[in-house]
Amino acid sequence: MRLAPKITLSVLLPVLAVGAAWIVYAVGACQREVYQQSLAAARGVAESVIAVRSFVAAHQGVWVQSGLPGASAGEKSFYRLTPAQLQKELPLPPDVSLHITGTRLVNPANAPTAPERDALAAFATGRREAMTAATPDGKVVHLVLLFTKPECLPCHAAQGYRQGELRGVLSVGNRHHLDLVLAEELARAQ
Repeated sequence: MRLAPKITLSVLLPVLAVGAAWIVYAVGACQREVYQQSLAAARGVAESVIAVRSFVAAHQGVWVQSGLPGASAGEKSFYRLTPAQLQKELPLPPDVSLHITGTRLVNPANAPTAPERDALAAFATGRREAMTAATPDGKVVHLVLLFTKPECLPCHAAQGYRQGELRGVLSVGNRHHLDLVLAEELARAQ
């Protein structure tokens, strides 16, 4: 056998191995970065939702003008929105989902999802802070335990809640589009 093919193979194989290892590392680093950005966005949405709900609860609702069609210019009609009603009317960023469930459900449609059940179970073992989970469909779900504050009691005391007690879980799902991010990274690399 001639020497040139052996030398070529002995140089080419390590270069290919290093290149493949670099690609695996770069993809993993990109996945971690996308996950961290999705988590940061979910945390921001959760903090905003909690702040708005606390503000509205502290004022026992907000009054908004109804835009009834056919009302004359002099007629004004207002209705009160509770924190839950206002939250449903606020726009969310694209690919973001929001769900709140309680420990004492009034509406069975608000039953906890599997990650929410896990968060509630973790509270029973002493955990009091937020948790994060990734779902098979590519969402980062940030879960925040909600505790009853004094401003919550005018509406929720009738359900038996007391100040400081676990009220429920706020879940913010944020889909991260890893395939799009990888495509952008590859386009920049070329």
